[in-house]
Amino acid sequence: MPLHHVLAGQYNRRVIIQKTAVGSDSEGSPKTIWAVVDTVWAKVEALTAQERVAAAQAQLDVTDSVTIRWRPDLVQAQIHNMRLLYGDRVLEIHDVISDEARHVDLQFLCLEMII
Repeated sequence: MPLHHVLAGQYNRRVIIQKTAVGSDSEGSPKTIWAVVDTVWAKVEALTAQERVAAAQAQLDVTDSVTIRWRPDLVQAQIHNMRLLYGDRVLEIHDVISDEARHVDLQFLCLEMII
């Protein structure tokens, strides 16, 4: 799936970026929690059937594409243990597509989680 440049007006949805962190429960024992990294404007799209087939061929189980402005802290190496919140939906990040040379957009390929 190629990365398509997004026009500014298409970043029209708010998503919350979260990552796992270590917190503590009521008894003081360590507990994994979700910490907010940032809230950003994004373009959120459900993948078409053709895009889902292509993703499956690449061994990715994804339902949505979320594109945001490029950020150095969200490149491939940093996306493990991260997710996006979009309204009442939880989107687990499975892959990120970035034009590393241009540093314009990041496209996350995500799977909606049922919680």
